[in-house]
Amino acid sequence: MKTESMVKEELIGKLLKIDGSMELYKLLMGISDFNLERANVDYSLGEAKLISAARNHLSFVAKFGNKESHVIDGEKHYFSYPDKFNEWIQAGAPGIFIEELELCLSTKGSSFGK
Repeated sequence: MKTESMVKEELIGKLLKIDGSMELYKLLMGISDFNLERANVDYSLGEAKLISAARNHLSFVAKFGNKESHVIDGEKHYFSYPDKFNEWIQAGAPGIFIEELELCLSTKGSSFGK
């Protein structure tokens, strides 16, 4: 039997395979059309740090792709955080819910990356 964490990991993987890094970022930010209304959830400091690192990583991947880990754009330096992103997934992907991921993946005609 799959645990909730395993299901989330599988769904996140499917979403990333169809170029859904920006949509996943939006889900974590609470600004996606696929976010479900829910009561405020209190996260531990450790979970909050992982959520922040996952957001930063997804923002980087959405903008620059996943082939680079450091990009210099003018005077700004951008970094990806794949290790922290994987740590977030292994911690159960706090900040995102299975139902949101399923809704996002099942909605036909959605345009990811916008």
